[in-house]
Formats: sequence, C-alpha cells, structure tokens
Amino acid sequence: MFKKPKLRDRKGLIHMTYLLVFINAGIFLLQLILPTFTNLFALYPVGSESYWVFQYFTATFLHANFMHLLMNMLGLYFFGVFLETKFGRINFLTLYIVSGLLANILWHVFYTPLMPVLGASGSIFGIITVLALLIPNQKILVFFVIPMKLWWGFALIMLYTVYKVINPADNVGHFIHLMGALVGAVYYILFLRKGTHLSNYNYLKNSRYPKNTSSSRRTSSSSIRKRYKSDR
Repeated sequence: MFKKPKLRDRKGLIHMTYLLVFINAGIFLLQLILPTFTNLFALYPVGSESYWVFQYFTATFLHANFMHLLMNMLGLYFFGVFLETKFGRINFLTLYIVSGLLANILWHVFYTPLMPVLGASGSIFGIITVLALLIPNQKILVFFVIPMKLWWGFALIMLYTVYKVINPADNVGHFIHLMGALVGAVYYILFLRKGTHLSNYNYLKNSRYPKNTSSSRRTSSSSIRKRYKSDR
C-alpha cells in the first residue's frame, strides 16, 4: 500500500501534486462565486459562439460540482506524489497538463460534441495509466476496502470506460478519460520508460527495492518488472 507522503519534497518545496490540488480547489471556489467564470473557461464545441482555443487548457481546471472535484482530487492526491517523486516536478506537471490538454483536443477531433466539457479527468487518467505501467503489481485498496493489484484495478476501470464510450448513457466524458489514458501511455513510452527505477522511493510499505546507490540507479524498468513477478 502507499504510505501517506509528506507535504514537502526533499528540497523543502511543496509537492507539485498538492499545488495542483490547491489550484483546482481555488478555481472551484471561483466557479461558485462567479457564475460566468465557468461559462468562459469550459470547453465548448467548435463553432459555438462561446468557443475559444484556450478552453482546451482551462477546462482541465474546472469541475461541475463538489463530488466531481473530490473524486479527481482524491486520485491526484493518492497517486500524484508517487510519480512526482520518481520523475520530478517538471516531468509530472508536463504529464498532468499534456494528458488533460490532448484528451480535450482529441475529444473534438473524434467526436462531435453537443455540450461543453470540463474537468481534470483526462489528466488523472494519464497519471493512473503511467502508474499502472510502472508498478502493475502494487497492491491498492479499491474504494478504500477491496485489496487489488493496480493492474487489475486499472483494467477494470478501462473496460468500464470503453463500455461507456460504446454505450453512452450519461453526461460523463468517458471518451476524454480514454484519451487521457492513451496520452499517458504514450508519454510514458516516449519520455519516462527508459532507465526508470524505483530505488528512490520511500512511499511503499514493506518495499523490497534497494537503497539509492550508484548500482541501483542503473536498474532498468524491465528488471523491476521481473523482480515484481518473482516477489508474488
């Protein structure tokens, strides 16, 4: 299971994960105070009088209601610091922004939307996808109760997402979730996979990974996967 991470990183800076949570929460307060705020920055269909190009970015920081915000921020809180510590603040922030931004763009490319969209779900799915590729056998608690390996939980989420894309019956942007996961997978393969290792981590309970030594820094992602398989 994941340990509760500290508020600040090794350099004494507040984790980018927490800054993003604070930013999203602050923007949600602005949405409540200023009703026109959401109308301006949510992503509208191309051709709409309310459509602006900057909305592909700004919509990723807006939320429809408190539960929408809460679910996204819980995902960011539980998984974000882990990846941030591994890949660094800039890499993590880039993953967050690129996943949400490209998911919104791809939504317009492949869909003909009839209503505006908003939410950080594309970014969150990108983060969860990278985590599932990096440590698939890590145990998590689904709904805080059910123990399950991360790749199993991820597979169930993606199966549900694909089903809802094929059979849409609600106002949830499931296609954006799917695109966020796709962008996260591509980002991991292109920029994060080579030479990745988990030796710098202290957020896993009962971790069996070596301490941060010169030899452990050369541990490859393939050897990590083999070690996970042997530890089962």
